[in-house]
Amino acid sequence: MLTILLFLSGIAVSIIGAAYSIMGLAALFAGAYWAVVSMGITLEIAKLVTVSWLYRNWESKLLPNSIRMYLTSAVLMLMFITSVGIFGFLSKAHLDQATPNTGNRLLVKNVERQIDSEKKSIEGAQKIIDQLDKALDKVIDRDADKGLLERQKQQNERNRANNIITNSSKKITDLSNQKLKLDKDQLAIDKDIGPFKYVAELIYGDSMEGNLDRAVRLVIICLILVFDPLAVLMLIAFNVSIREKELRDGIFKKPIIIKEPIIEKKPIIEKELDLEDKLKLHATKEFIEKLKSKSNKERARDYKGLIEKIGSKELDGLSADEIKVKLDQIYDWNENSKK
Repeated sequence: MLTILLFLSGIAVSIIGAAYSIMGLAALFAGAYWAVVSMGITLEIAKLVTVSWLYRNWESKLLPNSIRMYLTSAVLMLMFITSVGIFGFLSKAHLDQATPNTGNRLLVKNVERQIDSEKKSIEGAQKIIDQLDKALDKVIDRDADKGLLERQKQQNERNRANNIITNSSKKITDLSNQKLKLDKDQLAIDKDIGPFKYVAELIYGDSMEGNLDRAVRLVIICLILVFDPLAVLMLIAFNVSIREKELRDGIFKKPIIIKEPIIEKKPIIEKELDLEDKLKLHATKEFIEKLKSKSNKERARDYKGLIEKIGSKELDGLSADEIKVKLDQIYDWNENSKK
């Protein structure tokens, strides 16, 4: 069951990694989308098949080292290409998420610049009014009637300045409302990329835009380091489990053939024996005939007498149990020959 789960998990990781990689490569080569998709699928399947075949035939004497090294380097290169594709896919996903954030920030900055410009217009118009007031005060100090005339002369200029202040104030109000709406949109965008801000603060100490991008790249690199390599290693682990099962079941076990040495049995010819050997042989035969009618206890007692008749030379190196076995074999052989 664990082997099946290992296989399914490895294939799932490989399929998802291949899909991300193909989408990333297709984004890089958008002009040949379907060509890149078909190429990526073919190479991914070839990579997995090559990994399994290399594991099972790595020690094959028929496999040249040049082919072994080429297939190994091809698998490593395909893993690198898959990782690059995954990096491109995840980077594009981050950019698609970060682009509204960048655009919204630019709009906010533009509105803020417009507000600052209107404030400067108000300040300029206010300075003009202040200067007119100062000039009017000097004239009034010298002659009140002339001051009234001077006031009438300044009226048009005062109206222009007041209009500038009124219009700018109105624009500032509208721009402030627009900025408020953009700030609300920015809060929604920041909510989507908030986790990366915490990662940037954890790693670099703050969540500035540059640190945020570096944190995203670091997370993507960590993902690609464990994505395709994990799929390949899980496939190798599956092959290891299958190989162990096959070995347990005896599929690769070669039958052990034990060749028994051919022992040429020569009949014992009494005339070739000397007198002492003949006596031992006849004594053994007589002893075996007597054993037929005796109990186990009597047999054990008479074994000793047989050994004394035969001698200890031929029984040298044998234990008492081995001697009994040999004598029982002789006894059985004698019984079968009579039948």
